[in-house]
Amino acid sequence: MCQVIDQIPQMSYTVGDLDRAIALFTEELGVGPFLNVKFGHVDGDDGFNEGAMPIEDYYLEGEYVGSYGIRMGAVTWDNGIQLELIQPMENQSLFRQYLDSHGPGPQHIAVHSSLPFTETLGRMAAAGNPLASVCKVDRAEDCAFVHHKGSLGTDLEVQYRPPDYHLPEGEPPLIFPNREKVPKPLLSKLTGIAFGVREIAPVRALLEERYGIGPWVLSGPDVHGGRHAVCESLNLRLELVAPPDPEDGGDVLAAYLKKNGGNGIFYITLEAPQGLEAPLKAIERAGGKVIFQSEEAALVDFTELFGGYFRIEAAQQP
Repeated sequence: MCQVIDQIPQMSYTVGDLDRAIALFTEELGVGPFLNVKFGHVDGDDGFNEGAMPIEDYYLEGEYVGSYGIRMGAVTWDNGIQLELIQPMENQSLFRQYLDSHGPGPQHIAVHSSLPFTETLGRMAAAGNPLASVCKVDRAEDCAFVHHKGSLGTDLEVQYRPPDYHLPEGEPPLIFPNREKVPKPLLSKLTGIAFGVREIAPVRALLEERYGIGPWVLSGPDVHGGRHAVCESLNLRLELVAPPDPEDGGDVLAAYLKKNGGNGIFYITLEAPQGLEAPLKAIERAGGKVIFQSEEAALVDFTELFGGYFRIEAAQQP
C-alpha cells in the first residue's frame, strides 16, 4: 500500500461574502489573525489587480483560461492546520463554477504527499479522479485541483514548491480579532473532517487502498441505524458517516446528502478551549443554528454562510 496522502494542511470553503465570514471568526469568536489577500487578475479591474499575487497559466477542465481572481482569507489554528475562505470574482474559475452551481460550501481540501507532484496526480487519475485545473501561483508554485466529486464530494488540492521557494517578503495584510469584545479565542483548533456518505465501503476503499490512509475503525449500526468509520492516522481525525436511510428526509445527514447531490463534507470539528457555552452563543448571534448539543459537543447548521455544518467540541481537560 503506497501512502499517497500523508497530511492535510488546509480545509477550504468557497463563500459568497468573505467579509461576513471573516467577521464571524474575528469579531464574534476572537479567532485570528486572518490573512486578507488577493490572487490573480480580473480584466478591467485595476483596483483588484493592484497588489494581487499572480496566478498564471491557468487551465480549467483542459481549457486555457490564463488567470482568474479571488479574495482569500485564511487563519492557521494552534495545531498548524489552516482554514481558508475563498470569495471568487466574477471571471471564470473553479471556485466561480462551484459557487454558481452549488452555493457556498467546502470546495476543496489541500493534501500533502511525499511522492513527486506528477506521480501524486497520476495516482489520483489512476484511481478514477480527473484533473480539474492547474495553474502557476506567484510564478513559482504549481497548483492542481483534482475532482473527487463522486467519492468525497469535494476536490483535493496538490501543490509543488521548488526547494528555493520563499514566501513574499513583507508583512501580509491581516485582520486581527477584536480583543476588546472577545479577550481570548473561543475556538483554537481544527481537529477533524467528517464526510457524509451514502455508503462507507467504497469511500474507505479509495482512501485506504488507493491513497494509503488507514487503518479505519468501523462501528454501527447505532441505535438509529447509522454507520461510522474513523481514521486517526493523519494530522487530524477523518470520519465517514452514513445515515440509516439516505432517502429519509427527516434525518439531518440524509437531508444534507440530498441537498448536496451526493457525498460531501458534512462537518468540520473545531475545538473550544473554554467550553461550549460562549462559542455557541456567538455562533447563534452570527446566524448559525444549534441543532444538536451534548455536554461534549454541538452540531451547528451554518449552511447559509458556509454551505455545511460545524461540530464544536469542548476541549478535554488535562
